[in-house]
Amino acid sequence: MEREEFVQLFREFLERLLVSKLDPYHGEKVVLVGDALRTAHFSIGSGTRLAFEDAIALAQALRDQGGDVPSALQAYETARRPIVEKLVAAANRSAQWYEHFGEHMLLDPWRLAWSYIQRSGRVDVDRLGQVSPRFVAQYEARISNISG
Repeated sequence: MEREEFVQLFREFLERLLVSKLDPYHGEKVVLVGDALRTAHFSIGSGTRLAFEDAIALAQALRDQGGDVPSALQAYETARRPIVEKLVAAANRSAQWYEHFGEHMLLDPWRLAWSYIQRSGRVDVDRLGQVSPRFVAQYEARISNISG
């Protein structure tokens, strides 16, 4: 096996390992939450949050369905799936950003910072402007000077 072929096979293995998800969220006597259910790349820092939110949603579904376990499990999955898929997609985008880290390091510091902040797709210009208006103003001023 050539080195390039090995590297490609190993990369595919790691992608499957690091970005896994199971369907459905439950079996006959097992309910999965957190990283047991799906892995989100660590770079967005949401693994623990997802696990706690999953556990809370499961408890609420069990309570709301009044002891009807199959209905509760379905309600849990229905409630959590869109949230989980959105966060895992953001984590995957962030992981891809890190795959090209060397290229990002060639950017000027302001473009690097901007790229880093937006790596997961969860922070747009408006949101960033609300959180850090000074950064956005300085970024826009500096980029217009660099580009202009």
